[in-house]
Amino acid sequence: MDKKTIRKRKRGFAALLLSAALAVQCSLSAFAEIVCNFDFPEDYSDEMSVSYYWHDSDDLSTNGSGNVEVTKLSDTPATCTSARIVTVEASDNISGQTYKGSKTYTIGDPDPNAHSLTPVAAKAATCTEKGNTAHYKCTVCSKLFSDEAGTTEITAESIEKPIAHIITEVAAKAATCTEKGNTAHYKCTRCSKLFSDAAGTTEITAASVEIPIDPTKHSLTPVAAKTATCTEKGNTAHYKCTRCSKLFSDAAGTTEITAASVEIPIDPDNHDWYDAMYEWSDDFSTCTATHVCKRDTHHTESENGSITVSETPSNGQSVVRVYTADFTKPGFTTQKAGKIIYDEEQAQTKRTDIEPPEPIAPAAVAETTPAAYIPPAMPAETPAATTAAETTTAAETEDSDADTLTPADEEPPEEEDKFAVVDNAEEGDTITVSMGDDTVLPAEVLDAIKGKDIDLVIELENGVTWTINGTSIKGDVSDIDLNVSFDDSGIPVDVINKVTGERYAITIHLDYDGEFGFEAVMNIDLQKKNAGYYANLFYYNPQTNELEFVSWDIISEDGTADLLFTHASDYTIIIDDKPLDGSADETAAAADEVPDPEPVTEENPNTGLTGSCLGFLVSAAVIALSRKRRTR
Repeated sequence: MDKKTIRKRKRGFAALLLSAALAVQCSLSAFAEIVCNFDFPEDYSDEMSVSYYWHDSDDLSTNGSGNVEVTKLSDTPATCTSARIVTVEASDNISGQTYKGSKTYTIGDPDPNAHSLTPVAAKAATCTEKGNTAHYKCTVCSKLFSDEAGTTEITAESIEKPIAHIITEVAAKAATCTEKGNTAHYKCTRCSKLFSDAAGTTEITAASVEIPIDPTKHSLTPVAAKTATCTEKGNTAHYKCTRCSKLFSDAAGTTEITAASVEIPIDPDNHDWYDAMYEWSDDFSTCTATHVCKRDTHHTESENGSITVSETPSNGQSVVRVYTADFTKPGFTTQKAGKIIYDEEQAQTKRTDIEPPEPIAPAAVAETTPAAYIPPAMPAETPAATTAAETTTAAETEDSDADTLTPADEEPPEEEDKFAVVDNAEEGDTITVSMGDDTVLPAEVLDAIKGKDIDLVIELENGVTWTINGTSIKGDVSDIDLNVSFDDSGIPVDVINKVTGERYAITIHLDYDGEFGFEAVMNIDLQKKNAGYYANLFYYNPQTNELEFVSWDIISEDGTADLLFTHASDYTIIIDDKPLDGSADETAAAADEVPDPEPVTEENPNTGLTGSCLGFLVSAAVIALSRKRRTR
């Protein structure tokens, strides 16, 4: 029988007290050792008893014995790898001191079915790691099972999923002059390994599928021949590779050439001219033709025509003298101008009451010198008796009968109401009224279009055109004088200079004073050479003595600009390569820099342009009017 011996040594005074208490049972020396032996049964039983005896270790004589209570400390059930294990404890109290003994029993055998199973989730295989199917694993013995109850054991091989690549096909690619090619193969999208087969069983290297760059494999596109102009180089027809930009003379790309070999230098004589302008002298002895290049307005060409004169009898009192100007340079056409020459002797005998009219002047045209514009002088008005002859072309004059000339003493026809057309206008109509020498727009005309989507276009004799839409007319209206003058602005010179600086500036004055009561768009001619530049309109505020920005417009190809007005006062128009409304991100519309104008001075307060701004503003807009001495 197993025995458990507990030893305890008492020393000093405490040992003497203990030996006195036990004197009836045994004799203990002052330094005696008490020994307590527990005898546990060999096999474990739920109702087991344990005996003990204690004695003095010095003489080994038994001093006391008996049975003690047994306490179960632990009871571990059997598992798949170990039997049941129970630990018990026995104790005794001797003279106030507790003595204990314990023993562990292994009961029976391991239970092969007592597994501790945990689920293992399925895992997909990758090209670098194996996968597995779902199963269960015992945390004690690590065995694998297909079911949660652990009744069917399986092997690791049965659940294993082998390594697998995700294979995609890589198509064959031909090499070019700038890029390598490759043969057809397969590639794993996970690990980027290459394979020769779709199953991914035969791995290959990148070098084995690579095709080197082929310098002969170009992607050629034809480049058409381009004629050189006065501003741009040209080129001969050739081919260009869209990949490497090399040039070739043939579509097959076998003969490489240089850019210099296909380049055609600028042709200073290849211009794209605007329509020619023709200027007659006052006595018609000369006619100068000039045209300006559309590509570069600094390119101009002029020629003095060869003048011939012919006369055709008219009504017995006069002859029509026709001046013909012939030109030799391309782009210039023959021009004719005529005037009536009165035979004083015949006039006295046949019609003594006819006053000879002023000579007929050809129609005016826009200026033609872009570098420095010199405006024409304004000729005196032609008497009404010669108006019909002025507006008749030379060719018409030669073919017409003498009866078409109206004698000065005939009663002029009754003037038609030029505003009558307004009465029948409908929504969406555009009505044009030529004002002649009248500049006042009656209030009843404005009332007739008020609130309607009707555009009323007012053509003034000085070439300025006003457009008024009826929907912009608000409230009551009155007669409006739309006259625009260019030589009596009340803007101080220092105010103009402060804003314009070195820019072109034109001042204008509206005869009417105050608010219009509607929006009016002024179309004004600012010369073709300024096409693409910005016309900036500024209003002069006499209270603040400042110029205030109103609006801007890009000058069109014909040299005109549209500017919005709502009231009449003094204004200045500044021509620049950008809007002057304060916006910093507007793109400059002109390709060339604005020429340096002369600053405004006291002697020339209205403009920084050479000469008077009057001719600058109206010369191009009054083409076909009889009061100018230029024709086109």
